[in-house]
Amino acid sequence: MPPSLPRNQKSHAEIHKKSYALLSEARETRSEKLKMFNLPPDDLRTKIKEEMNKILPHIAPHEWQLDDGEAVSLGLDTILVAGSGAGKTLPFVMPLLANKGPRKKILIISPLNVLQEDQHDLCNKMGIPAVAVNSETYNIRKTGKGA
Repeated sequence: MPPSLPRNQKSHAEIHKKSYALLSEARETRSEKLKMFNLPPDDLRTKIKEEMNKILPHIAPHEWQLDDGEAVSLGLDTILVAGSGAGKTLPFVMPLLANKGPRKKILIISPLNVLQEDQHDLCNKMGIPAVAVNSETYNIRKTGKGA
């Protein structure tokens, strides 16, 4: 028999169901936010997919990445839990693909320099200017000299 959950802890299925309910509600209630994308609510996800296909045709985003990218685009607070190498960076840059503009910015804080470098490279491949700032790069950018 599987272990039972504490009374106040919800199952993964309950959390998943609530997440989709919040995303559906955001699609309906955030029509003002969607105006800046020049899209009806149902087309935001399609726009993200189309832009991904133009920029990285060899990468088909997973449904959970599209869910999170859409949620971030709609202004929902988002927590994403996935294993190493699963593709957690894509959902955070997807809003930039749906609404391109010179003043759009995103800040991603990563604990590992190697992860920062991977994110930097991915963003640049997607045509999104990116800079990794850490102990190895800070002095070089500030003074033009190595550490």
